[in-house]
Amino acid sequence: MSNTIPYSSNLMNASDVYKAKLEEASRLEGRLAKATGEDRRERLSDGIDEAELDAENVAHCVALWGDIDLERADFDALLKEVEGKSLGGCQRWRFGVEVLRAAAQN
Repeated sequence: MSNTIPYSSNLMNASDVYKAKLEEASRLEGRLAKATGEDRRERLSDGIDEAELDAENVAHCVALWGDIDLERADFDALLKEVEGKSLGGCQRWRFGVEVLRAAAQN
């Protein structure tokens, strides 16, 4: 899970984080197309996968709770809400909340 989100000062809610993560993946894909060297290409590819997974996890949070306001969100309460639930998306929601928490702290 990456804590790097471009233009974080403009992020107001979860949908902004989702869009920023997709933009990050797209930007990395552009860099990957120009990259030389196996190690660099692998790191960029990993970064793309991470950004896309972060976006997907945030999307799960939006589907459950709606478009979360980053300034007003109680991230601990959101995590407690999914603790112990035996739902398939439980881990995705936890990871999504952590991505949103990191965005709110930037």
